[in-house]
Amino acid sequence: MFGFVSYEFALSTCPENYMGKIAKWDEAEAALKDVLNNSDQHWVINKGDGEFYGPKIDVHVQDALGHKHQTATIQLDFQLPQQFQLKYNGSDGQWHQPVMIHHTVLGSME
Repeated sequence: MFGFVSYEFALSTCPENYMGKIAKWDEAEAALKDVLNNSDQHWVINKGDGEFYGPKIDVHVQDALGHKHQTATIQLDFQLPQQFQLKYNGSDGQWHQPVMIHHTVLGSME
């Protein structure tokens, strides 16, 4: 529809200036790696380019002229739910902290 001829996924990992504990970052990055590995799509690591609140998967597309653009992004945020002390009662009867998911479909094109 937009003339994109190819695309690539990138896992953006923990930046130098980050919020939270590194153990949560490791957990989040492992979850996103698992998703990417199960996608059967080519992906790369974009070391240190995550948001200050969590890692993300970015989709880069190439248009008909060969220009690359970042479009969709999916970002995991463990920090805001912790800051606001959000909890939910899970099916196991225990209280859990949710994970906030930020996303865009076409990025700046939206």
